[in-house]
Amino acid sequence: MDIRSRPFETGKFWGWICTGGRKIYPSQPGGPPVAREYGCCAKIGDSIGVLFEFKNNNGNLSFFKNGSPLGVCFNNIPNGSYFPTACLYYGEV
Repeated sequence: MDIRSRPFETGKFWGWICTGGRKIYPSQPGGPPVAREYGCCAKIGDSIGVLFEFKNNNGNLSFFKNGSPLGVCFNNIPNGSYFPTACLYYGEV
């Protein structure tokens, strides 16, 4: 993948837009991204945490803000290889 590509356009991206309080994920396997409300917005000085775990070959992805859980953001993520990233910018912010 080109370093200038946008990960959420790969169809294999599940994440939290922490500056906008929304989660983003593929509309279908390999499909274009969809954004929905999730959690709250982060601001300067906040600490962000992530928990990505697999149980019985199904992934669950949760986020934390200042140590407080925001709840499960995604479940049933397919088994595979993933590359954790963090981005504090999104085009509409």
